[in-house]
Amino acid sequence: METKTQISKISHRRNDALLGEKKEKKSRGIKKILVADDDPAIIDVLTLMLEEAGYQVYASANGHTVTDVNKIHPDLILLDILMSGISGHEICKELRNQPSTKHIPVIMISASKDSKEIALNACANDFIAKPFEMDSLLRKVAKFTKSKS
Repeated sequence: METKTQISKISHRRNDALLGEKKEKKSRGIKKILVADDDPAIIDVLTLMLEEAGYQVYASANGHTVTDVNKIHPDLILLDILMSGISGHEICKELRNQPSTKHIPVIMISASKDSKEIALNACANDFIAKPFEMDSLLRKVAKFTKSKS
């Protein structure tokens, strides 16, 4: 039985966050990252790494919800290329065609050997191959979430 998946905040400390806490974090300048992958293990690993590094993480295992990011306004999207239902390539192209999302940096991730070319063709900002090195991923995330001075 398929359930409708919503973009949700993932936290290893607790399952939900209070609206007031989100506003407080936003006012402190914490960058928001949307992780989109249909593998729950990848979502968990990325969430733990990114939260430990100080980012606020949202996750989606359903590619169809990624293009509706206007509720969370992420500073960066980490997007798996090979998602079930709709490909990351299609999602990235759709994000680039929407005025409200075309400015959001997208880093595509995948284990497929042809994925870097697919990511570039979809107008992704960068690509990370699975398995990835934690330090390399965090450097790329930092590069695209730097505040513009």
